[in-house]
Amino acid sequence: KSCRWLWNQQAEDGGWHSQHYGLLKSGQAYTPFILHTLLEVPESICPRPAGAVERALQFIRRNTNAAGVIGMSDPDVLEYPNYSTAYALLCFLKIDPTDPLVGRMADYLRRQQYRETRGFPDDHPAHGGWGFGGTLSDGQPGHMDLAHTRRVLQALNAADRLHRDAGQAAERFLRLVQRHPTCQR
Repeated sequence: KSCRWLWNQQAEDGGWHSQHYGLLKSGQAYTPFILHTLLEVPESICPRPAGAVERALQFIRRNTNAAGVIGMSDPDVLEYPNYSTAYALLCFLKIDPTDPLVGRMADYLRRQQYRETRGFPDDHPAHGGWGFGGTLSDGQPGHMDLAHTRRVLQALNAADRLHRDAGQAAERFLRLVQRHPTCQR
């Protein structure tokens, strides 16, 4: 019932839009998240409506910029660019892994990791993690949490684009924020 209800909420433009939260009304964050969730449900349990997946993918394509980022269509209101792009990447990997956006999305996500090249030296507490995304100045982490880091790591791993050094830096970051007993920071 839940899946059918979600499919019935898909708008004519192919996206899902919040009816309550202004930040999520454009559908840039909701659509990849909901589509990914629905793609995880076997069709034997909940068949996908004809054309619904392709309409959702078209919505994502229309709202993804040249750099492979979804969630930045409105320069004044960012819709969780790293989180949204990670979910969009997972959707494409499941449905159309040859789509040209796959490489651009993965490259964008890799560049978003807080590393030396972004102004986060090895001893910075945010080093190795991912944040909200967007256009923050180097060395400024802005909002960050485990959810952004987790989703980006999952997407890059699924795309086979998680380089060893990036994974090691992320592992160090995760040990720090989880107060892992082996953390040396």
